[in-house]
Amino acid sequence: MFGVLLIPLWTSSLRGLTHLLTCDETTDTDFSLIVAPDGTASALSSVRVDRDKGDREVCGGLVVDVGVRSSTAGSSDLLITISNRTGFGWHGSVQVDLDDVSFPIAVGEVAPDASVTEVVEVDLDRDRTYEIGGKLLIGP
Repeated sequence: MFGVLLIPLWTSSLRGLTHLLTCDETTDTDFSLIVAPDGTASALSSVRVDRDKGDREVCGGLVVDVGVRSSTAGSSDLLITISNRTGFGWHGSVQVDLDDVSFPIAVGEVAPDASVTEVVEVDLDRDRTYEIGGKLLIGP
């Protein structure tokens, strides 16, 4: 009987997940990062704001803001802020898509009515444009 319960774990791939997902939603904060030949980076974004659709919440009350700042020539800092507008604590991570590469960023606990910002340094090739997007992965 115990062996039957292990079959789903044995035949599936968790791909590095460290928690069970209760929410998996794409954020609306995609942007392009343009790196000049001298290594300086500029962000280019187009966000549509509608009067009737001002709510940017995902996963039942979380707001994700992604930004970028130059740190050194050839690298930039990704700033990922998660604001919890619920009365409950949340725990999770953000999957960042940098062109064809996806990597998770552990955010950890976000208390009720609080915000958490994670800073991740990424190395960038000069004279290139990157597309950056994200997905919020929330666990219990």
